[in-house]
Formats: sequence, structure tokens, C-alpha cells
Amino acid sequence: MFTDLLTVNTALEYIARKRLMPTALSTSGLAQLSAQVRERALFSARQTRVDALATYAEQLQKLLSGTTDRASARLELRDYYQSIGHVPENEEDLTDHASGARINLVLDTNTQMAQGYGYLEAGNTDESLELYPCSELVRGEERRVPRGYKVVKGHLERDPDNSWPARWKAAAEQSGDTDALACLQTHRRMIARKDSPIWEALSEFGQPYPPFAFNSGMILQDVERDEAVKLGVIDELAVIEPRNLDFSLAS
Repeated sequence: MFTDLLTVNTALEYIARKRLMPTALSTSGLAQLSAQVRERALFSARQTRVDALATYAEQLQKLLSGTTDRASARLELRDYYQSIGHVPENEEDLTDHASGARINLVLDTNTQMAQGYGYLEAGNTDESLELYPCSELVRGEERRVPRGYKVVKGHLERDPDNSWPARWKAAAEQSGDTDALACLQTHRRMIARKDSPIWEALSEFGQPYPPFAFNSGMILQDVERDEAVKLGVIDELAVIEPRNLDFSLAS
């Protein structure tokens, strides 16, 4: 997804314009905030320290520019937490800000959001939308326990009600995108117009670009016009409107 300088610069600008937002809100509380607030703020559930968020912002800029890697960024965050006397008791405890699991989650989610926004903006021109009017939700990274499965007594068992196709179906019904729903039912592919409201309905964050859920491993791929027409997602004369990407907060 991250292949050209324009997209890299867009992702860097995405992080740079975010305001640091210390908060005592939980994940569920943050989910109640408007998409505009979440778009323009850098935060983490129950993270009330602005210096912690500033350290994340610095490392995210370095990650996106390619001047550091994930392991080095994680080490910088660990050093920061140690400097304020915060040593995790359990490295897998997602509720502990200093744990490796929590640091990875914050770094990965924000990096993926910046990349997702870069993908959205790069494909938001009239020319791009004419050639590639649709996107397809596909797996970009494997997971030990993919969504749609659960671990029962040490073994993976199917959990179809929590699968991505099930989420896609619910989002298509919620947004009224009958073409995206028909494509899933007929071709078993999750494809929709780039201007469809299904993307916001699919997202846990209310945003029309990946990631659509924490640690999902799912990404978007462009779908050419001829293929989208063949699959019945659009007709030959369909015009896909560019999205308004002004997510500015009121001053």
C-alpha cells in the first residue's frame, strides 16, 4: 500500500496535524466521540499523560518516514515509561500502558490509520475513481486467531457470526448498499464503491479507510472498472464522486 512519496507524505501530514488528546475515557467511551474528533486527535484509552502521546507522535513520524523501525520505536516507548517509573507487570496486558502488547497496539493502529488515509487520498481523484471505482476488503496479514474463529480448549473453531463476511453483510444492510451485499452473496467477495457509506458502517472507528478494527490484518485493494461492472457492483456509466476529506475540527 505504501509505495510512493506522495502517499508517504500524506500519511506524515495525517499524523502531524493530529492534536494530542489526553483522556480518561475507556475504549467504549472514545467510540462515542464523533469521527471528526477521532480523525484529528491522537489519543489512547485512559492515557492521561500528554508527554506519552508526544512520544508516540514522534515515533509514528519516524516510522512513517522510514527513519526507524517498529522494534526501535517500541524500545523508545519502553524507555520513556521506565523513565517515569512505570514498569509493566505483564507484557500481554493491554490495559497496561507500558506493556509490549499495548505499545504495539497503539503504534500499529495509528500507523495503519495513516497508511489507510494515504490510500484513500491517493485514490480520491477523478482519474483514479474512473479507472478504479471500487475497493475490495482482503486479508493483508495473517492472524493466529483470525476474525471468524475462536480458541476452544486449545483448538480453533469457526465463529461465523464474528467473521468479516458477517460484518460486511451487517454493514451493507445498515448502509443500504444492496450491490455490495449481492456481490458477497453471489461471488463471496467484499467489494463496494469507494463512495459507499458501507466503509464507515464497517469501521469500529467510523472512518472510511482501514484499519476497520483493532489488529484486524485486513486491507483494501483497488478493483478495476471492468471487473466491478462484471461483478455487478456498479454499472458501466457509474460516476464515483470524490470524498470530502476535510475532517477539520471546529476551532
